[in-house]
Order: sequence, then C-alpha cells, then structure tokens
Amino acid sequence: MKAFINPPSKIPFYLKAGIWITKYVTGKAAQAVPVNNVDISKSLSPFVMVFDINKNLLATSGVMSSSKPTYPKGVLDSVAKNGQERVTWQPQTGLRYATVAIKSNGGYVVAGQSLSETEKLIDEIG
Repeated sequence: MKAFINPPSKIPFYLKAGIWITKYVTGKAAQAVPVNNVDISKSLSPFVMVFDINKNLLATSGVMSSSKPTYPKGVLDSVAKNGQERVTWQPQTGLRYATVAIKSNGGYVVAGQSLSETEKLIDEIG
C-alpha cells in the first residue's frame, strides 16, 4: 500500500530557510547563520550557507567532518538567472540533501537538510 507524502513545501526546513533568507536580505547576515555548526555528514538538522555575489562562501552552519562543504557553483549560476532553485545535492556517495538556493541583494543563501529519513521512508513504502 502506498502512503501519501506531503510535498516538499511542507518540510520544516523550508520554513527555516525563509527565516534565514529574510534576515540575510534585511542586512542581518550575521544572524542569518546559526552559531552552532552541524556536521551534515552525520546530522539530520537543517543547515544554511551564505555566499557573496561572486559565489564565495561567506558563512555556513553546516560542516562535513570539520571542513566547509563545497556547493555546486552551477546551481548558483542558475539562481543568478532564475532567482531560486530547489535541487538535491550529493557532495559524496551516501549523502544527499534537499536544498533551496535563493538570490538576494548581496549574494545567495542556501538552506538544506539531509534526505536520509525521506529515502528510508520511500524504501519502506515502496
């Protein structure tokens, strides 16, 4: 039996992304990135990355085994043209994230969260 899964717009991290982006756009970039870093290779917690207009990483709440993650510049190129992108990102085998990237006045904001629980649910319900 197939179960109904809420669409991505219902996932809580999208709401958090909106809060982070609002703070960034209103000039409160320092407040846009949570103080506590999350090891996204191990955690299910959402994370945010802030990039300048040249697509250089300014700040991130997500690290991968103590290193800053490398988000695909091609996605940010697309965001520069379209204003927003929602993509799955796989920085290494076995790690996939749902991400939302938004263009703002001073650069780009990317929010993401692990898809591991979603993938487990899909495997369970078929």
